[in-house]
Amino acid sequence: MATCQDIEAHIKACKPCQVCLETLKQTVDICRHLKHQQVPETFSLKLKAAIVDLINQENR
Repeated sequence: MATCQDIEAHIKACKPCQVCLETLKQTVDICRHLKHQQVPETFSLKLKAAIVDLINQENR
């Protein structure tokens, strides 16, 4: 199992992972500054159904 030091060392040496990590940090920052809005009920139901389907597929 990788330690935090292993992951940090990998990221320092791996440009694609650096880009991915920076993109993730930017995405989190954007999300933190968004107004909280309720999603439509139909979207919420479809998302929950899709998650259940994925879980069921992984458990087969």
